[in-house]
Amino acid sequence: MIFKIIEVAVKVPFRKRTFMYNTAPLHYFFHSYNCFWRKVRTIEIPIIRNYLDIYPHNRTLEIGNVTKHYYDTFRDFKEKDTVDKYEEAYDVYNEDIFTFKPRYQYDFIYSISTFEHMDSDGGNNPDYKKPKKLLENHYSSYAFCNMDRVIKDLLIKKGLFVATFPIG
Repeated sequence: MIFKIIEVAVKVPFRKRTFMYNTAPLHYFFHSYNCFWRKVRTIEIPIIRNYLDIYPHNRTLEIGNVTKHYYDTFRDFKEKDTVDKYEEAYDVYNEDIFTFKPRYQYDFIYSISTFEHMDSDGGNNPDYKKPKKLLENHYSSYAFCNMDRVIKDLLIKKGLFVATFPIG
């Protein structure tokens, strides 16, 4: 009961507030999971939802298991796969995106605050080894190498790849 009162007290101001993204007013997103009404997901979730609403897609890939926590907002996929190297959950491939081998390519791929963890994970990634020499000698991080792999190998020719980063 007390949680519902707190949720309503915090949620009411967010219902009315919007922010502009690509000339579209989007509503700030509130959800009780992880108390993130005070975090960057408040805008990342509506941005990804907006792309899903306006971009036609049949096969979707999510890199990082984020939106399964918000099923009420992200349940209307025709076909969707989720890859997350560390978070174990139902219907999630626990693989590195660099070695992930799907059955087909995707027409829409998105990632919410995930690629910035691919280099060191703030010291929480037990497999991290500081790179001596990166692939093709022009990437500055594994994250960029993985993004290149996503675009070249996992995305169809006219597909859309959207990634968000918590930089502000």
